[in-house]
Amino acid sequence: GDGIFRFFRVHDGTFKAQPTQLTNRRDAQNYTCHTWLSDDRLVVGCDNGDILLFDHVGDFKMALPCSPGEPGSTLCMAMYTKGFLCGGSGSTVRVFEKSDDPKEWFRLVKEIKLEVNANQTSQPAPGQTAAASVVSLATAPSEESFAAT
Repeated sequence: GDGIFRFFRVHDGTFKAQPTQLTNRRDAQNYTCHTWLSDDRLVVGCDNGDILLFDHVGDFKMALPCSPGEPGSTLCMAMYTKGFLCGGSGSTVRVFEKSDDPKEWFRLVKEIKLEVNANQTSQPAPGQTAAASVVSLATAPSEESFAAT
């Protein structure tokens, strides 16, 4: 949410909030989505297009240099073995894979512009153009396909 980002751990059967140094290292943002990765790291998407990387205990590592940035709002994410997918503004899905370069961690390998259904029922407000966004992603267990809405 807008300025809301918390890590929790289960301790004695209860969820306990964990401290994070993120607020000491970055201004609060509108955090829109997140997903755990296969190596126990967490990526968090923001409405300004930043993608943030955290380790398994919630320590902030970096804003990924390959983040789409403005105006590439990240609204949803899904993990897969080689990395993760991001969906967002501009009806675009971005595919990120692990990188051998420790300075970047992940690299953008593909951008997929989805075709918007011409029969969409909602119309833009007067003076605005239609702007579809990808708001949900899911990868198949085989990782041979994904679904986007």
